[in-house]
Amino acid sequence: MERRVSRHICTNIAVELLSPTEAQSLCYLVNERHDRAEGDLTMPAPGDVPKFVGECHDGFRLTDEGWRFTRRKVELAFVRPSRPRAK
Repeated sequence: MERRVSRHICTNIAVELLSPTEAQSLCYLVNERHDRAEGDLTMPAPGDVPKFVGECHDGFRLTDEGWRFTRRKVELAFVRPSRPRAK
């Protein structure tokens, strides 16, 4: 959707090596999102409050191709209520 401006912001990323081939991480996740009116391509988009804020808990395993995700768990702490879309 060209009208939607969205960014996922990951902060305070902490990675813990559990073994030579396994790791886990935690990061805080913030999603900023703005749905613009039809034809409005103005940048920067206006900011308000985040769409959601939470944590990502990830697991990793080292393979012959490099590090790969083994799991992802997202826990949301805050969610902005939905609003009618701009026309």
